[in-house]
Amino acid sequence: MPTRFREKIADSFFILKESAKSFQKNNNTGTSAALAYYSFFALIPLLLLVIYLLGNFILSSQAALRGVEALASQMFPQFKTVITNEIFSLSQHKNVWGILSVVALFWSITPLAGGLRNAFLKIFKSDKKISFLKAKLFDSAAVLMILTLFTLLVLSQIFYSVIVNTIFKKLPFFLETVNVTAPLLTTLLFMSFFYLVFSPVK
Repeated sequence: MPTRFREKIADSFFILKESAKSFQKNNNTGTSAALAYYSFFALIPLLLLVIYLLGNFILSSQAALRGVEALASQMFPQFKTVITNEIFSLSQHKNVWGILSVVALFWSITPLAGGLRNAFLKIFKSDKKISFLKAKLFDSAAVLMILTLFTLLVLSQIFYSVIVNTIFKKLPFFLETVNVTAPLLTTLLFMSFFYLVFSPVK
């Protein structure tokens, strides 16, 4: 038993060491900075599109805004106030919503999808080449899936807020368990999604 335990510890350290070496060798610090940059500028257009879709087809605009605010507080607690203030301010201008506005918001998210695609190609050292048009179509499809994922997250946040005030209020232990496991499951969901969509090696 001690031998197996030592082997597991040795394997874990080996994986960590190789991961760190690969991270430095591939200049993943620069890739991480680029993805953070793309994500920052894609976030508000993405959340605005979520509000537009939910507010027009599923919920009221106020309910959608509350759901986005709750999601922002969970995912970006340091920037929650800034993000929600900007989104609230922009969402009040109902007269600017139209097909061109939706297309512009959608298109402003595609650099994030392109950055993720290129990052995975770099990580897996793939020489796979695709045409410009095919790349843009792939990025657009990826943005659609990201938008769907965020919409489902906002809906789940709204549903969670409702059941917290009804069912979970009487079950504090269950509520605490959900609060611990939900962020982990969300992270796993996002990682699995990005791998399945953007990885050139399946």
